[in-house]
Order: sequence, then C-alpha cells, then structure tokens
Amino acid sequence: MIQLPVALYVRVSSDRQKEANTIEGQIQALVAYCEREGVVPVDIYRDEGFSGDLPFLQRPDGARLLTDAKAGKFATVLVYMFDRLSRDTYEGLATARMLKESGVSPYSLLEPFDITTPHGAYMFVNSLNNAQLFKAQFLERTKAGSRRKARAGAWVGGPPPYGYRVEGRGKNETLHLVVNDDEEVAEGIGMTEGGVVRWVFHLCVNGQTCYKIAQMMNARGIPTRQSNPRPTWHPASISRILNSTVYKGIHPFGRYNRTTGYNPPEQIIERPCPAIVSVDDWDKAQETLTRNRQLSRRDTDTKYLLRGLVHCELCGAKFGGQKWHTRRYPGNFVYICRSTVLPLSEYALGKKVEGLRCAAGILPGSVEDSIWNDVLDILDNPEKAAKRAADAAEQAAPKEDADALHSELKKTKSAIESKEGERAAVLSVFRRGRITTAALDAQLDEIDREETLLKAAQTRLMEQLEGMQAPGETEESVISYLRALKARLHAAELENGAFTWETKRDIIECMVARISVHSSGPPSGKRRGIPTVEILYSYGGNVSVRKKKPL
Repeated sequence: MIQLPVALYVRVSSDRQKEANTIEGQIQALVAYCEREGVVPVDIYRDEGFSGDLPFLQRPDGARLLTDAKAGKFATVLVYMFDRLSRDTYEGLATARMLKESGVSPYSLLEPFDITTPHGAYMFVNSLNNAQLFKAQFLERTKAGSRRKARAGAWVGGPPPYGYRVEGRGKNETLHLVVNDDEEVAEGIGMTEGGVVRWVFHLCVNGQTCYKIAQMMNARGIPTRQSNPRPTWHPASISRILNSTVYKGIHPFGRYNRTTGYNPPEQIIERPCPAIVSVDDWDKAQETLTRNRQLSRRDTDTKYLLRGLVHCELCGAKFGGQKWHTRRYPGNFVYICRSTVLPLSEYALGKKVEGLRCAAGILPGSVEDSIWNDVLDILDNPEKAAKRAADAAEQAAPKEDADALHSELKKTKSAIESKEGERAAVLSVFRRGRITTAALDAQLDEIDREETLLKAAQTRLMEQLEGMQAPGETEESVISYLRALKARLHAAELENGAFTWETKRDIIECMVARISVHSSGPPSGKRRGIPTVEILYSYGGNVSVRKKKPL
C-alpha cells in the first residue's frame, strides 16, 4: 500500500525513445493507476534522454525530486519499473538510501512489492541486478551485431563521412557508402561533396595548410554539413578529412569507444569503401601535413633555416632549434636533440627511459651558414655536381633492379586489364539472379577500388623507371635543374635586394633532402658526443649525393 502524497518519476535514456513517446506511455500508465486508486500526484518528474547509469543527482529532474523529497512534499515516488530509477545496482541503492533518509519510499507499478520489508528489499536488489544484467547483455549483443555487419561491409549507422551518402533499403546489411557526386553542395558552387573532398586534397598536395584551406572554403561559400554545429569550416575539420583513410578506400570500424576510449588495432575492422582520391594523393597529403607540422612557427619568434631537416642518428629523433649563447657556442641559437633515451652504450637495446637525455652532440648555429655556402657553391658549379650525381645514380640503379621493375610493371598492367573480365563475370552472375543488387554494387565497388590501387602502383613503377636515367641523361637533367634554381635565386635577389629567409628556405627545401648527425665518442657525465654532419643533397628528387662535414 503506497503512502500519500505521491510523486511520479519517468525516464527514457535516448532521443529515439523520446521521439517514440515512450515516456508518455509511462505517464499514461502511472496516471491511470492513480485514478483507479483515487490518488492525485503532487508532481511529475521527467528525465528525457538520460542514461540509467547516470547518478540520480546528475539528472535535472532527478536532482529536483531529491530536493523536494527533503522538503517533505511527498512520501512515495511511483515509477513504472525500478529500472527507471537506475540500471546500475550501486546507483539504484544509493538513490533508495537518499530517498529513505528523506522519509520517501519508491514504489513500482509493474513490480509492486514494499521495499521497506526484508522480502521487498531483497526483491528490490534483484530487480536492480536484473536491470543491470539486461543492459549489459543488450549492449554486448548490439556490439556483436554491429561488428558482424561491419565485417560484411555494411554501413552500421550514424552520419556518413563528408563526401559520402548511405544507400540501400531494408536491414542494415544492405546499407553501404557511395560517393556523393549527385548534386551540388549549394547553388552556384559548382562542386559536389565528393568534388569538395578532391579539391581539399588537391590544395593540400600543392602545399596549402589546413588553416589556408579552411579560409578558401569559407571565402568560396562552401557550406558544412547541417549536422555540423560550426557554421563555417575550421582547420580541425580540414585536418580530419585529410587524415581519414576512408577517402582512399579504407573505412575503419570500432576505432573509438565512448567508455574505453581508443581501441587497440586488433579490435578495429577495416572494410573497403569507394575511394574519392587515389592512394598516391592521400600519401602525398600526409607528407604535406607532416611537413607543415615540422615547419610551423608555433610560439617561437626565431626562424630556423634547417628546421625539420636535421635527424639524430643515435635515437632517430629530429634536432630542434634552441636559443643558446655560451663561450663554446657563440651566437644566438644552436640545434640540439632533446629526446630522452638511454645512454650511448645502451642504444642497441632499443629502449627509452624518461629523464635520460640523448647523447648526440650540439650543432652550433653556424651550421646554417656552412650548408648555405655549400648550396651556393653547388649552384655556381652545376657541372661538377652533375658528374657526382651521375656516378651515384649509376651505382644505385643496377640493371637487375630495372629488369625487376619492368617485370613488376608488366604484371601490374596485366592485372589492370583483367579487371574488365571480372566486371563482366559479376554482371553475368547478377543477370542469372544469383546475387542481389546490393551485392552487385559491393562487388563492383571492390573491383573499382582494386583497379585504383593497381593504377597507383603502375604510376609509381613508371616513375621509378623514369628515374633510372643513363649517366648522360642524368647529368643533363641535374644541370638543367640547378640552373633553374640559380635563376630563381637570382630573380629573388633582384626583387628583394638580398637573400631573404624565405628565399633561402625555398632553395634549401629543393636541394637538401636530409641532414644526418652522427655523434662520436661515448659521453661521460653530462658531456655530449662530438657531432659530424652528413648531408643528403637531392637534385630534382631523382638522384642524390652525400657529403660529410665535420664540426
């Protein structure tokens, strides 16, 4: 028998349940019960869209109910089932204890037992346990079902990535991603969502930063998705697009879990999807993003000419510029490796320990002038540099390597030609009614993705073969490349009256592929090793020459 006065409490845990009016069904059942018993509820407390695991005090009307209970406004809280109070045993018991301290008892319409009695208290705990078990089992079944659908290549749910839309009918197994190239993103833009993604990658491959791309998108008036809370494009949104593997044809499922955070790689399901950009363009975009991160000024007020190019051969990290002025290192800055690793004698173990610094030597800031003078010397004597480059190219590209590349290229071309036969075979099976339309689309998308990967491999092989030039051809291409850089440098000097930092950095990027720092002599105490610089010069990206400079 319930005690008067009575308050009603209802709850649903999701917006979908809210839209389905399940909370109204609870209210109607509770109100009908009160009418039969001749009871008038003092108030109705409703929490819509709040999980049963959430503590009662963290729900808006739950907190209001506890406040009113302490004020003595009612003696009984009537719920549809006890799982409306909580789906967690601990939180349910805590809520019941807080109500009991206020002189209030919960009562369930479908579980009508008095929890103030020993038997009722036992049944109440069992009810909470069953609610917690049911939710855990439901979530486990839902997760298993989602992973099964993901392994089958189906779209499990949620908003599709920008540039895609979901197609299919019926159950989720038939839903799949397709490139959204049907209609413009807005009138007068002239691009679909898929076209916007291709344009973003094109800009990134050509050296634009995420900040500049976002500015260009907003200036052009390209709208974001309606589900996106930001009315304009933000650099973080551009970065997410450029870093997502879905645009090269690999869509990962299960990467992030709200409860546990990011899942380990073995729990991630990678499923194929239609690619918007080629694998080669995606890889080039990653290289540009990495380079932009390395060269970003961040919070430094000093420009370092060799930033991102100096590599430590002891620990594998990169040297960074740092303000430094001592008698041994005159000037305003040095290049130093600040990684924390084991001492030199234990490098072979491949371990890293917090607090132990790398023993690589320190490069004085004068290394910039030294390398820049070498660059000027190479530009003034292109024939000499071209001769060294031709000798290096002849040693690095034996005839056996060229034969292997030709053989691999022949196999790749044959595989590309066979894709037309695969398409015809799949269509033949579909015409005989052996597979559904959804399966046909999935098979054709998979063939298209494989063909795209093969064509990208074919392009790379052809580029490698083109790079294997004869010695004479190598010398001519290097001389032509260096003379073009010399002309660019001369034009910049005439325009600005001197070599600016931007001009120097531009030429350095075109000619210096890597600067390796070797440190000799094991350090003792706080002393570092003695550095030796090895420079990898690159002429046009095809051939390179190494040059050592002790410091």
